[in-house]
Amino acid sequence: CGVVMFYPALFVHPSPSPSRVIAIMDPLLPLGTLQMVVDAYAGRFLKKYGEDMRRVHEDKGAKVQLSAALRRRFHHLSPLLAPDELLKRLPACAVMASELDPLLDDSIMFVRRMRKLGREKDVMLKVASCLPHGWLNMYFIGDKSALDASKEGVCWMKQLLANGLAPAHLQPTFVDSSLSAAPHAGEDDVMVQELVIEALETLSVFEEAHAAGGG
Repeated sequence: CGVVMFYPALFVHPSPSPSRVIAIMDPLLPLGTLQMVVDAYAGRFLKKYGEDMRRVHEDKGAKVQLSAALRRRFHHLSPLLAPDELLKRLPACAVMASELDPLLDDSIMFVRRMRKLGREKDVMLKVASCLPHGWLNMYFIGDKSALDASKEGVCWMKQLLANGLAPAHLQPTFVDSSLSAAPHAGEDDVMVQELVIEALETLSVFEEAHAAGGG
């Protein structure tokens, strides 16, 4: 068994990242709307503890002194802030992110962190080409790309229940920057893979610059 995630919100914090910056004028989920959603969902909590969450994220929690109860609230709200010990115990995770989504970087950072913890065989990431956040809702209006991605997600669920997270069965288009395109990947899939690899590199530079500047 395992967990299938579709364009998940894994870091509920107004932290800048390349995908969020690019989405400032996104027609479906512009940055202003995203901020309104975050404020409605966790505005009071972030107003009180947002700076501590940012420090936990940037310092990986090593230098931030917080109570165990508060730390639990952090990773309940933002799984990306969960301690290594907890992430090592997670079931297999299959993440389908969206190419045109402000939350794309959340998925990339989550998968990258899981792989750094030695969970290479238990986590995978596929980026749905040319789809925005919320594309599951487009299934009902007949969008072919959303329909195809939805069908693939259903297949993931069935295969996870039957076989676990077996790349030979799931054949993700993109897993990590160190891997090449999946067999039989089309030109669009390869292009998306290249874009995500570039996003990974940009994200690393962005994080370093943001940390050096003190937030």
